[in-house]
Amino acid sequence: MKENIYIFAGGQSSRFGGNPKILETYNYNKEVLKIFFNVYIVTSKEIFPKISHLDADFIIQEMGNGSGQDVFNLLTKLKSPAFVAWSDVFYSEDNIIDIIRCSENKENCMTVTQRKNPYISIVADDGKIVQYKKEQKIGVQDNSLFYIHNLKEASEEFMDMAIKNDFHTYMAETKSEYFNTKEELQELKLSKNLV
Repeated sequence: MKENIYIFAGGQSSRFGGNPKILETYNYNKEVLKIFFNVYIVTSKEIFPKISHLDADFIIQEMGNGSGQDVFNLLTKLKSPAFVAWSDVFYSEDNIIDIIRCSENKENCMTVTQRKNPYISIVADDGKIVQYKKEQKIGVQDNSLFYIHNLKEASEEFMDMAIKNDFHTYMAETKSEYFNTKEELQELKLSKNLV
């Protein structure tokens, strides 16, 4: 039986001109995600009209209180373990296999890889996240895929929530590919022959 994955797509995408980033990634991602999961897009009532044409099941909830709080709000309603993903990322089958392996210990975890100029750098002690730093030249960054077995506390920032809820890291073999700007998106599309 397939497990559920919840893709969070509720942000205003202000750095991306206001167009939901999931419009750029979902058709690419859904093929690999649907092999392993039942896919749900979690969004706000404001964003839903812009993405309602996507071939997906939707969950609409109040959003915008921070990624950590948004995830906590959904999962406390579901009361069951779940996989979570961000919508501004291109995923490979290897990325998905890594997060499934990560989940086998039945504890909160995320896959990570070492990168240059990570948007956030995770500091772990014996696999447990203890701190995160911004603006590092090189560091360990999450792959935007998470397995959440149990949440005790909410927090506005997802990484704060990860620290409070004893998330562990799983060093992945492959990197997911995220973008923040239209230029980065264009480069990724060219590399994947999607243009």
